[in-house]
Parts: sequence; C-alpha cells; structure tokens
Amino acid sequence: MRPFSQTKWNSVTTGTLTAPEIAATDEAAGGVARPPRTVFVKTYGCQMNVYDGERMAGLLAPIGYRAVASPADADLVILNTC
Repeated sequence: MRPFSQTKWNSVTTGTLTAPEIAATDEAAGGVARPPRTVFVKTYGCQMNVYDGERMAGLLAPIGYRAVASPADADLVILNTC
C-alpha cells in the first residue's frame, strides 16, 4: 500500500457530501489496473437505516467498490445500525 501522500485523489461530489475518487490504476505497479473492491452492507433497524445503507454503498461506488450479496465475498463489511 502506498503512503497517503502518494495516492492520487480527485473530488467527486454527491449531493451535499463529497467522496474522494481514487485513480483506477496503481501507478506504483506500472499502471496495472486494480481488481474491483467489494462491499457488503448489513442493515439493522428501520427504513431510514435501509436508505442510509444504500447511500453508503452508492458513495463507495465511485471509488471502485461494488456491492456483493455475502460478507464472505466482501473486502469491506459495513454493519449499519441506529
């Protein structure tokens, strides 16, 4: 993993929130494309929590995460509660 100062960042704005977008290739690896990263969001609670979980997954999509159906298949697991 490269140090923070060597990471290439671009600004992606979604509504009132801003999320960093990491370049799709790893310059340290000679420009080789990185494999997609995966996220599993488990939501407990009310319908607002469901919305919040979908929102988190949506904010992670621009930085290369795609949702998966199982925590065993995920690089990142988010437990979303009240």
